[in-house]
Amino acid sequence: LKICIFLSLVSFLLQCKNTLANVTFEQKVQTNLSHDKNGDIVYGHREFKGGIYAFLGYDNCTIKVNKTVNGIDWNEKKDVKVSGNNNIAVVYSIFTSEEKMILIFKCDNKFYITKYGKEFKWSDPKVIDVSNVIGTNTTPAVYSGSLLSMNNDFEKYILVCENHSQNYINVVDQEYMREIRLLGKCMLSFDEGNNWKNEVMNLYSDEGYTKINTLRLSDYGGKILVKGTNAQNLNQTIRSIILLCSNLHDWKLFCGLPTIRFRKDISVENLTYLNTYHLAIVKNEDKLQLAFTYDLFETFDPQYLNTEFNGVSHYFVLAPDEMVYLFYHGNEKKNYVIKIKTVPRKIGCELNTNDTVNTIYTYTYKYIYNNKLSAKTCKVPSSHLKYSSDGLYKLFEVRLPKDIKVTENCFRYSFLSDLNNKYHTTIIKTRVINKLEDYVEVQFHFPIYYTKFLYNYKSTYCVLSNNYRIVVEFDYIRNHIDLDFPFDTDTVKLYSNESVTHAFRNNTEKTHVHKFPKGTYMTSYFSYEKEYVISNYIEEPFSTTFTILTQTQMNVHFMAGGQKYKYEGIDLTDSSPNYELSLNSLSDSQNVDIFVSKFDNNKTIGFVCPVKSSYDGLNCFDNVYIKNKTLVKIEYLFGENDIFVVPQRRIYKTEGTAMESLLYLNNNNVKKLIDDKSIIHFYCECNVNNNVIKVNYYISPFYDENSIKQEINKKDQEIPMINKTIPQDEKDILFNNEKVVPLSNEPQEIIQPPIQEKLNTTDPSKAYIYGANIIFIAIISIIS
Repeated sequence: LKICIFLSLVSFLLQCKNTLANVTFEQKVQTNLSHDKNGDIVYGHREFKGGIYAFLGYDNCTIKVNKTVNGIDWNEKKDVKVSGNNNIAVVYSIFTSEEKMILIFKCDNKFYITKYGKEFKWSDPKVIDVSNVIGTNTTPAVYSGSLLSMNNDFEKYILVCENHSQNYINVVDQEYMREIRLLGKCMLSFDEGNNWKNEVMNLYSDEGYTKINTLRLSDYGGKILVKGTNAQNLNQTIRSIILLCSNLHDWKLFCGLPTIRFRKDISVENLTYLNTYHLAIVKNEDKLQLAFTYDLFETFDPQYLNTEFNGVSHYFVLAPDEMVYLFYHGNEKKNYVIKIKTVPRKIGCELNTNDTVNTIYTYTYKYIYNNKLSAKTCKVPSSHLKYSSDGLYKLFEVRLPKDIKVTENCFRYSFLSDLNNKYHTTIIKTRVINKLEDYVEVQFHFPIYYTKFLYNYKSTYCVLSNNYRIVVEFDYIRNHIDLDFPFDTDTVKLYSNESVTHAFRNNTEKTHVHKFPKGTYMTSYFSYEKEYVISNYIEEPFSTTFTILTQTQMNVHFMAGGQKYKYEGIDLTDSSPNYELSLNSLSDSQNVDIFVSKFDNNKTIGFVCPVKSSYDGLNCFDNVYIKNKTLVKIEYLFGENDIFVVPQRRIYKTEGTAMESLLYLNNNNVKKLIDDKSIIHFYCECNVNNNVIKVNYYISPFYDENSIKQEINKKDQEIPMINKTIPQDEKDILFNNEKVVPLSNEPQEIIQPPIQEKLNTTDPSKAYIYGANIIFIAIISIIS
């Protein structure tokens, strides 16, 4: 009897829940949602205001809307309906954000769009004019999701395309690249369907397909997932294909095969990215299985959940309480749900000492670049990182065995490890947050405003004591365009904020100088290749020509537009559209005073100098010197720990090169300066045609310009800076007899002691803090 009870209990538990590490699932359950028509049920891809919505097309141009909280019990909500004949409405796309749902459907050969917002009612459906795009008998492929390469919710678009059944291979004699035309003519909206643009859209991929019967587009963590069925690749027929498109440029989608490794005898039926997991439905011998990966780096073998099922029309939906619901249509028109518990992991890297999977962190070092030529590397995209509680930082964490250490130079440099240590700044803060018996957990912070600016470098890295690397890749640039890519035309349009790569290889830079818009940033990763980040604002359209690798001419049209940034400061090269002051506005004097006064919000202070690098006579923002000739970081002069200098960036200049430095004051910094009624003063120096130009910056959000001038004219009575203790360690920093705590309420740092060195210049450097009642002045006398 005991044995029977035990076996019954085991059987019951197996039926209720199956587990594999932290991911669990419940056995399929039939829902009470039924549909008596042949059309599919379409689900919203995520919950909205605590509920999950399903949409069913019915006669008389009616969309039945149903809502569930638990995935099983559904309740009917108000229908969406348009006046028409007896045709069945067909649902094509549901786009769900925090604030609204957008529904696109077709009825009576017309396409409609309607929205459901905070008023909890549907707007009147509006007709989308697709007469120039979609034929009466054509089934469109509809996508709605985040703008490609952005991976966030700030910019969205909706894409409606023809669905071509016949495709062609454009480049047949070159195996390394083929074009496939999957879409045809497309319509694109960036404003939730209010305005539309249409044009023929091509799709590029490493693989070529001559025929695809059906096509489905969906959002995949900021990329477009292309799902095709019954594809034909030359003479080989494939049941299904999955492509991930990372870039959209000039009506061209650039796609590649996902690199998650599945067995060759398995067909991928669906793939999604939800709640820090890759989830897939795979078909093996006519049986469907659930698969997922713990690691977000796509080269890992998937894990399989111990469940098999049969059905069609599979939809993964992000549900409340860390759940993902898999809905599918089974036999006899019954609908089922499988609930998957996807416990969110920490965003970061886990270094495992054995073959166990990383169940706590989203990335791991296992298998990544594990060869003799390169160190093991764990890559984390900046768009995946979470925010700190104060909103000033992005955070990621690393779990290390206790014998592996974070080195002193971890993330220390302004993105250049060989940069003169005079310009070292602690860009990314490091903390120990947990000490375990066998592991140590370390947390990294870097300023959120990095996502607002453009960079000289695609990534920044940290080297561990065992030579492993942690890499943070910046993935906020809108599009990455390689001009040497075999486009189908010899003309390319480029827009603001796009990143352009052009390989010189057998050419020399001197003989191939090209014109770029004012404000374009540039960098080099290899000796034969340059990358340009197009200016955030292109003042006027113009064209130029590039000689690409095939020695043919590529015509490039730069399109006017974008958004200007307002940088308080001066551009001594007239290379940027973001400054009002330039070299032309200087008087005969080689000393310039700039007053930044009476402001309430964050402020960006900038300086552009016509030099090739910081070694060539550029001194600005990075550090300041206080008494005893001691070098400290600028944030300590402010008495703050969240003031940072943007790493110096190489800015494009028609003749030669220029460098730009930026100092960013966030709202917290501004509030403190207002409360303290402080005036801060520092200066930048630049060598222009062998003449040193000195620019004095006087900054006070409290005083107006006249008050600042009156205050600084009192400096005849120079008083040494008081109440300022030179730190021996960051935890010992005192300002006005109060200890400065790095990153308020955060754990203390374990690395990166402040750099101290003697001044190595013949010219004295001064840093002033003017108060309301006392003037603080630090004077450094330099010994020749």
